Amino acid sequence: MSAEITLKQLIEVAIEEGASEVQVNANRVPELFIHGNPEPLDMAPLSEEDTLELMGEIANEAQLGELEAKGSSDFAFVLDDGIRFKATIYRKRGHYGLSVRVAITMKHLMEITVEKGASDLHIRAHAVPLLRIHGNLAPQSDMAMLSPEDVRDLLLEVTTEEQMKEINTNG
Repeated sequence: MSAEITLKQLIEVAIEEGASEVQVNANRVPELFIHGNPEPLDMAPLSEEDTLELMGEIANEAQLGELEAKGSSDFAFVLDDGIRFKATIYRKRGHYGLSVRVAITMKHLMEITVEKGASDLHIRAHAVPLLRIHGNLAPQSDMAMLSPEDVRDLLLEVTTEEQMKEINTNG
């Protein structure tokens, strides 16, 4: 590998910097998304080969096969320290790329709710979580926007299978 960095090291830097996402695109400098803004790292651009090697650190053969067949693959993975991440690997305009972000858990959201003295938590797709603090809804702008998959995963953490069927039936 010509770049002397691993994906785990990039993720560690992202966590230290408070980033919600690491974005790697071949022939470009990796970026961290901090408060929704891309911040390039102070390093050389990663080659196509480097990007593929980083993908290989987290993707299995099936996910790499899906990438080749469909142009992208979405999956979750866990690092040694037990932190869960969501990843997307893709090929866009003939070049490989990947995006990794910390998977938000309901436990984490509830800890933040308690820390901030909020009375309730509001989550919905395509928005950052909201906390009701002293009667006012406060967007948690330091957190990533929730995808529909994030909201589904959060609901699965706190609902039964029967409740999820009812949610899916009633909209």
